[in-house]
Amino acid sequence: MVNISSKVSAQEIELLGYAWSENIGWISFNCANKGVCGVSDYKVTIDPTTGNLKGYAWAGGGEDASGNSVPTIGWIDFDPAGPYPGPPNYSVKAVNLSQAGISNVKVEGWAKVLATDGSWDGWIKFGYPSPSGSYFDANGDFHGYAYGDLVVGWISLNCDNTGACGSSDYKVWVNFPPPSCSISFNPAKISLGDSTTLSWSSFLATQANLTTQGSASVFGSGVVALSDSLTMTPTLLGEGKAILNLSGPGGVGSCQADLEVGGLEVTSTVAGWIWQTQKIDLNWNSDSVNECRRWIEVWNPFTSTKLKDTLAGEEIPYDVWSSDINNDGIIDWTNEVSGTISEIYPGSGPPDASGKQPRHWIGKLWKYVIECRNTNYPGAGTLKKEFSIEVKPRPIWREIAPW
Repeated sequence: MVNISSKVSAQEIELLGYAWSENIGWISFNCANKGVCGVSDYKVTIDPTTGNLKGYAWAGGGEDASGNSVPTIGWIDFDPAGPYPGPPNYSVKAVNLSQAGISNVKVEGWAKVLATDGSWDGWIKFGYPSPSGSYFDANGDFHGYAYGDLVVGWISLNCDNTGACGSSDYKVWVNFPPPSCSISFNPAKISLGDSTTLSWSSFLATQANLTTQGSASVFGSGVVALSDSLTMTPTLLGEGKAILNLSGPGGVGSCQADLEVGGLEVTSTVAGWIWQTQKIDLNWNSDSVNECRRWIEVWNPFTSTKLKDTLAGEEIPYDVWSSDINNDGIIDWTNEVSGTISEIYPGSGPPDASGKQPRHWIGKLWKYVIECRNTNYPGAGTLKKEFSIEVKPRPIWREIAPW
């Protein structure tokens, strides 16, 4: 018994519809034609990588133009093993599949009927050019013929071959999936002043539109080639994005790539929230900058209201983070582009002489912000990061008298 699902992959491109042979009748290329999927899961597909056709069609049955019954031939294998009767020396394939959805794609090679009575070999040849050839057009419709010697004879892949359309509307066609693509920056993380290459390719697309954002905007936006690459030197710090939007006979698709120019990160050994008596250490590192400044913002997490901002000249007790070098309420740019600050008490402060913890702005969201720039590139913008932590009141232990 033939396992008719063994050569079908979910990632491959399905064929649908019928072909017609005066000798053997209708040839169905997909179980969906007859509504028998689930009972008999067969189909012919195209491998998007190699262009090879795979799977099985069902041949035979029905009546010819004179009303006579035609024989049931059974399964036709579109990926049979060789040796083959003659050139081309391979099974059926879409030779120039990269042109799918754009122009004609020729289909050539050998298929084979699986069950014969021994009086014939079962080979069926797909070839090019017409009238004995076969291809599918930019819309996915097959045209032309295949040929099987002896029993099968000529196989018409579209009613327009014989002028039968209108009285017998049949054809084989490609069920195009949405177009797909790949896009990437190489390298994807660079220093300011370095170059990177943006490369992309697409499949089953007829038009591509590139949109860029942020530090990737140097690559421009608009209609582009379906596959291409560009090398540019970004002039902006920070994150960037390139988005490739496609349209094709099977619908629309997109892909995107991220770029990072320079770098800035703020880290700590704690995250999320702390009790008000806890302290934290904050570390920062940067790339492609020569100046940074730091400040604190205190927010009401329930109303999203800013309560304090040292960048605006407001004071916060026990502030060791803000880069107010002259203690004049002005946050200064400094050359501290990396470092560590310890003994930070969000919402609190160190214990006093009696061991008590002062309480300031408890239950709020504290944001420790750092912004960096490169003065050698005045138009490059800045990098900005923040470390956020919520400060909660420490529970108070109270003894409860027994009943």
